[in-house]
Amino acid sequence: MSVRHAVTVALAVACVAGMAGCAQPEVEADPPQASAAPPSPTPTPTPSRPALADLVLTTEGLGTLVIGQAPPVDPATAMVTFDPVLCVAPEYDIEAGDPLAGGWAPDPSYAESTFWGDSAFQVYVDGTLRRLEVYGRTIPTSGGLHIGDPSSAVLVAHPDAQLVISGEISDVYVVHGTAGDLSIEVTVVPADMPTYWGDLADTVLGLRVTPTGTDPFAVAGGENVIFGCNYTP
Repeated sequence: MSVRHAVTVALAVACVAGMAGCAQPEVEADPPQASAAPPSPTPTPTPSRPALADLVLTTEGLGTLVIGQAPPVDPATAMVTFDPVLCVAPEYDIEAGDPLAGGWAPDPSYAESTFWGDSAFQVYVDGTLRRLEVYGRTIPTSGGLHIGDPSSAVLVAHPDAQLVISGEISDVYVVHGTAGDLSIEVTVVPADMPTYWGDLADTVLGLRVTPTGTDPFAVAGGENVIFGCNYTP
């Protein structure tokens, strides 16, 4: 062993033994790490109006329209909009500026040709939403029932539905909820008028939601339908 090698070994042994004056070997530091890029912020979804295809009627309402609450009015998301002259009707002596001249019109995106008009649904608002009618076939109930379905489908879709009106031309079933009641009206073929309903015979004619405890009613054979106007509640 060379002298230089022997000295080196001796120093190493001395350092291990903790001898005073032993210089510690330099330890090479880890190379600096590149700082991680901050996570990209999750974009906040832009509020949007519920699409017709996504709407489901429940005992509480439809989309952002809730029984007992005022309709949301944000132009970007509102399902219905107040029109101060929507309900002007000279035949009823209702002119612009009359308290009854205004009404709530569904957004044009909810247009649908129906038995009652050209919108998939209509509302009656008296400070808060008091009545909501589905007239189109697109919107189902929470049980999957649609306008036009056979009458026999009512209790399949809503086993808890109660028959509350048994009429000559229509029956009405009610499903009770927390804020509202869901009424389901089905056509009945009169024995003395077998062609009265035509293709609508024994089918779901109307779906409506009213505040819980509202006396049930039928619209078949009458004019008790709504078009957003205060004089057609």
